[in-house]
Amino acid sequence: MCRDAPGAVTRSDGVLHWELRGARVPSMRLIRVVVAALVWPLLGWAGAATAADPDRPRHVLLLYAESRLLPAIVEGDTTFRSTVASSPGAPVVFHTEFLDLPPTPSAAYRQRLRDLLRVKYQDVHLDLIMAFASRALRIALDHRDELGPGVPIVFAAADSPGDLELPTDVTGVQMMISMMDTLEAALRLQPETRRVVVVAGTGGLDQRWLAAARTAFADAPAHLEFAYVTDLSLEAVAAKLAALPDGTIVLLVAFLRDTDGRNLSTPERPCRDWPSHRGCRSMGWGAPSWGRG
Repeated sequence: MCRDAPGAVTRSDGVLHWELRGARVPSMRLIRVVVAALVWPLLGWAGAATAADPDRPRHVLLLYAESRLLPAIVEGDTTFRSTVASSPGAPVVFHTEFLDLPPTPSAAYRQRLRDLLRVKYQDVHLDLIMAFASRALRIALDHRDELGPGVPIVFAAADSPGDLELPTDVTGVQMMISMMDTLEAALRLQPETRRVVVVAGTGGLDQRWLAAARTAFADAPAHLEFAYVTDLSLEAVAAKLAALPDGTIVLLVAFLRDTDGRNLSTPERPCRDWPSHRGCRSMGWGAPSWGRG
């Protein structure tokens, strides 16, 4: 596992681009960058816009598309709240939505979600919407009229914001994972590697990251043999990994759902249940994978 994962931050078109190099997703540092560069200035603007009542609490909606049990969400939510709350000025009131969206919401589901958000926030004066990851950003944009027309939106850790039309008052941090850098770090640990097995679940995020891995590894060294394991149950994946020969690296890109429909909201679960042996190393992008293969 590569524990040293520096990040490079650049800015273009009003969006910060954070490139992750290596395997670890540095969520706490990323959240602090977002708060310092984007959130504090916008909350300060909200205060100036309400100068007649400078002590009015600022209302911030934290929007998540996934379950609140995901380790990255727990860590990111805690860090964001503590960082914002420590800033000077008027107090901040946090409103939180852990939507736990299905992979493909139906039209009826989307309409009921729209109705819920409208009823819930029609009497709340939001000063800022903070969307974590791409699906939450899409929800914030699609339901902006229900949440608060004209309320600025900041996003963090969105892997594909370029696929969306972003108004001028929407900004944030795009997260780009350098999968080739992760593979190169793994090869330095295990230079005798002959094959790489890439593992992913069946959820929407799982499949997006799997597609990104296929694209990234198209330019991998020619002597490496690649296999992609997906569309299986957790037990079937474990059986495949148990039979792998020496000289294999297993890269877990994401495994939030399996073919049995189980939501594996904590990455520790698949890492815990999968076997490992000295000749076969398992690696992933986040801290929950450390020390498990």
